[in-house]
Amino acid sequence: MEEELDLREIFEVFWEKKLFIIIAAVVGILMGVIYTAFFVTPKYTSTTTLVLTKASKEDQVITEAITQSDITLNQKLISTYGEIIKSKAIINRVITELNIDYKYSELIKAVNIKAIANTDVMKLSVTTKDPEISFQVANHISDVFGEEVERIYGIKNIFVIDRAEKNENPVNINWLKNMALACASLVIVVMAVIFLLYFFDNSIRSKEDIEKLLDVPVIGVIPMVKELEVKENEKK
Repeated sequence: MEEELDLREIFEVFWEKKLFIIIAAVVGILMGVIYTAFFVTPKYTSTTTLVLTKASKEDQVITEAITQSDITLNQKLISTYGEIIKSKAIINRVITELNIDYKYSELIKAVNIKAIANTDVMKLSVTTKDPEISFQVANHISDVFGEEVERIYGIKNIFVIDRAEKNENPVNINWLKNMALACASLVIVVMAVIFLLYFFDNSIRSKEDIEKLLDVPVIGVIPMVKELEVKENEKK
């Protein structure tokens, strides 16, 4: 005879063990708090927004309107400019001029360049453990980048729309999310253990278990009498 799972019985098992589940939830929340407070290193991001404008020569005032061909050319240049930003010439210069304790291989990992689709706009983000460094590096890279483009191509077509600002709110710390994940994970583990103990428990606990096991009706039940009750009845 195949053993069938009774959802109501499973729910009753979980309800009987609700104290363990509640304790697991509380412990999970505490684990989330401890992990976030002591094991997560805060990181801070500062972002500057750049736009590629109509190319112009030094000291030359451009009065013509920007054409569609200019926009198309700028969009093609964005990927090239992204590689220039990450070049050692720019990153090492930023490290030297700001006098920060970073190597090229370390700082390049902190720099992220995102091109806004179908636009001439680029977002340059820097994420480090120090909000001051993130802020300074983001702005300095944009400045050095503009100078390098002018040196390489002989044109000025980089304009800073938004300068980076110091952001003192960590971007990698979410107290509620970490507590919820830790709480849910531990509760699921405890409920899984409770279910497995129930599923593999072949002991007979009630007359219903006997009927399921033997497939015959129970016609009588002998109550269990405790030893103390027997002694009291003998005295009477």
